This record gives sequence, C-alpha cells and structure tokens, in this order.
Amino acid sequence: MILYEEEQDKDIRKKLEQQFVRMIDKANSITAFYPSSVISMCFYHIAQGQSKAAEEVLKAAKNQVNQDEATIRNKPLMLLVRAIIDYNKGNVKESLASLKEMVMENPHSPPDIWFAIGLCHLNLGDLTRAKFSFEKTISLDPKNSMALTSLGIIELKKNVKQFEVRKEAAKYFEEGFKANPRNPLVLKYLADHYFFQREYSITRNLCQFGIENLRVKQKAD
Repeated sequence: MILYEEEQDKDIRKKLEQQFVRMIDKANSITAFYPSSVISMCFYHIAQGQSKAAEEVLKAAKNQVNQDEATIRNKPLMLLVRAIIDYNKGNVKESLASLKEMVMENPHSPPDIWFAIGLCHLNLGDLTRAKFSFEKTISLDPKNSMALTSLGIIELKKNVKQFEVRKEAAKYFEEGFKANPRNPLVLKYLADHYFFQREYSITRNLCQFGIENLRVKQKAD
C-alpha cells in the first residue's frame, strides 16, 4: 500500500493495486476478517476516496466476528480508520474523539496524528488548540508542509487585514513551500500573499507551477 501511494506511474499503480487486492483476498481466505486484513482493506478504500466502502468493511467485520464496536476499536489503526471515516462524513467531533483516544493509547503517536487533531480543532473553530496541535506536529516533523501552512492560516484568521499578521503568516507559507514546493495549499496561500503585495510576476509563476503539478497528478491518476 505504501508503494502504491508513492508511485507516480499510472500503469505501475494499477498493477500494485491489483496485487494488493489479491493479497487481501488470500488473507481473508485463510482467516476471514482478520483485524490486520480489515484495517488494510479500509485504508485501501480510503486511499481510493471511498470512505463509505471502508465503513461497510467495518460493519461486515463487526457482524461476522460478532464483536462489539469497542472491541474492534481497541487497535490504534482501527481508531484512525474510524477517525478518517467520521471526518469525511462531517462528524468532526467524533473524529477528534477517536484521534484523542489513539494518542492516549499511544503517547508517541506520529506527527500526522497530531496534524489531524489540529485539523479537527481548526474546523471546530478552536484556534488555540489547533495551533498547539500543529506546533506539536512540527516539533516531531520540522518539515511538515501542511502543518506549517496551517499555522499560517491560523495567523490569517486572527486579522487578515493587519499587515504584521499577514507578514507572520507569509513566513509560515514560505517555510511550507521550502518543505514541499508541490503542496497545492501552500501554493494557493503564497500566491494570495504575493498578489496582495502586488508582486504579480511571482503570483503568476506560482499559479503556473500549481497548474503544472495538477497536470502531472492527473496523468498519474
């Protein structure tokens, strides 16, 4: 699954996808709804943008092995699956609860979990907790482009019209761009910043770069 996510070639991605599905089917033929297989299939559907299909896998596993939700959710990765499904359904509070439970079970959770917690807080309008979570993400992963960009967004939410605030936000966007120049979100906010500064040539270059990245991604998909 990791190889599939990182691969850019469309044909190779298709072969890896088919190989992955065959492996899951083989695992299920040995032990139906084995937790690791269930989690893998859920992540596969999520990667395909099919959260509803992932939820159906969870329901089927629950019915087949006759386990209650609490038992199934004991595993941290299962909590993550549930958090992603809830978030995609718009149930941000429920998603946040699963992520918090995951951190409680594993205090050394990876930076992406802290980023997800920050994203939930941001969507719920709690900028203070969101900022703390994004800063925690960066403390674990200093080059996390999404967390850096999100900190810039929080600065803008304070007072978008204040010059000093925009200047501070731009610092985060610049760092986010350095960490990952292909991040479409940071490209958008950097382009907005330079447009506001009347640096139109830089704005145009950033937009053209973003369009080119999108074309490459469309070819890969």
